[in-house]
Amino acid sequence: MADENALIAATYDDAPYLSCAFDCSSPEHLRSVAWLFGLEAPDPATARVLELGCASGGNIIPFAQRHPGAQVLGLDLSQQQVEEGNAVIARMGLDNVRLAQRDLASIDTSLGQFDYILCHGVYSWVPPEVRTAILRVCRENLSAQGVAFVSYNTYPGWKTREVLRDAMRLHSARGGTPAEQLAHARTMVQFLRERVAQDGLLGRILSEHADVVQRGDDYYLMHEYLERHNQPCYFREFADAAHAQGLTYLAESPVASMFVNNLGAEIVEALQGACGDQVELEQYLDFLRNRQFRQTLLVQGERATHIQRTLDHDLLLSLHYSGQFSDPRPVEGAAHKATFRTWRDADIDLSGSLTLALADILTAAYPNVLHGNELLAQLHDRGIGPSAEISSELAHTLGQLIAFNAVEFVRERGTQVVASPGATPTAWAPARHWYAERFAEPQRMPKRWVVSPIHRTVMLDSARQHLLPLLDGTRTHAELAAALVSAHEQGGITLAREGDDRPLDSKELATCAEQIVADTLAALARERLLVA
Repeated sequence: MADENALIAATYDDAPYLSCAFDCSSPEHLRSVAWLFGLEAPDPATARVLELGCASGGNIIPFAQRHPGAQVLGLDLSQQQVEEGNAVIARMGLDNVRLAQRDLASIDTSLGQFDYILCHGVYSWVPPEVRTAILRVCRENLSAQGVAFVSYNTYPGWKTREVLRDAMRLHSARGGTPAEQLAHARTMVQFLRERVAQDGLLGRILSEHADVVQRGDDYYLMHEYLERHNQPCYFREFADAAHAQGLTYLAESPVASMFVNNLGAEIVEALQGACGDQVELEQYLDFLRNRQFRQTLLVQGERATHIQRTLDHDLLLSLHYSGQFSDPRPVEGAAHKATFRTWRDADIDLSGSLTLALADILTAAYPNVLHGNELLAQLHDRGIGPSAEISSELAHTLGQLIAFNAVEFVRERGTQVVASPGATPTAWAPARHWYAERFAEPQRMPKRWVVSPIHRTVMLDSARQHLLPLLDGTRTHAELAAALVSAHEQGGITLAREGDDRPLDSKELATCAEQIVADTLAALARERLLVA
């Protein structure tokens, strides 16, 4: 096992995985999901948090930064990634988080109890004995009210991708270094793409996945397609393995994937007659959706009987909500009905005076959140019936919007942000601090990012990289544009017309910079990164 660990660690030392934040795994989100299904979970502000396979800490350092009262530990097999993360922690001056190199299978109860255990992108990529250990740790080291998060590749969706992985691994063996192996793997995909029958099974597989292989990031392809271990499983197998360790299935992240009512009445009727419990239902759904990846929440087995699978009126109204419904298109011949574009860039049909008013209220407040009682009050102010009479309809509507992934929900209000930049824009201070310290030294991975107040990774293009450190509330839009022009003149950034690389004169440079500032600030506001 020691030799196997060394080989696995070496792959991450040679090709480190992009270590960033995953909002689906944040303790704030896990607590909100637990509450939605009737369970209380510890307050993240004072929680003990453990991440298994933390890489260089991109997922837990920002959490620790937001919650100085929490205690956070990250464990990873790669000593090099651990050292990189601890260097960032030291520069940021954080004393409530640390990373350590450790074989996950060696963890026992002496490590203590944790309120949240996170394991993102590890379970499928380790040997069987480590997969068993991960679930054992989630049982033995999880507090009584704690929540564990485990992500993994699933069948049936990964069945076809395995064919591609096998072909890539076959040809990659001709290479010596990781870069050479990946180059050979990409050559194999192109070779097959040019020669197999397009209407055959392999042709369809290549049509679906080849572009991802040819254009995907090297670190992703190395670990998803060429890693020594990548063992998907059926959801039912995972749930059974968790149950054998004394854990029970709570929910999926995002929770919208759990609901069958967004698939149509015919499918609802068929599945209701076929499925005996939530696990069986979701296994059927995985076949219907050809699911490839899951992000599963587990709790102690003793809590199974307390989980509420029917969304409760009072619980729904006790949460805070955010949502954006844009580009309304009225449905011809139907009053109080329209098609909207949601914050997820998906179309949704909304009907009824209350639902349309709710969409307008949420959009006006976006990206901030509104409590259920605040929604009731604003609906009442718009003349949509007395609050007492419409609360049931509002709760039902919110449940439907959750099922369609059209709104986000949280237990606590969180950081107040602004929907549009002011005269002297200010970026959220923790994001500026993270950027300054995380990228203070040259990185082996050139991509740069920050983390929003809702633990969402925001990738930074060159304009954002130049502007973010300047958004301290002291500079006007004109001064920010002037800074971009100066950076262009010094070679730090290139300002150009879209699709035209001809040099710009001074007036054109100023106009271009002003537009980039306006677009960048608007985007940062949508990402919840601007504050008053």
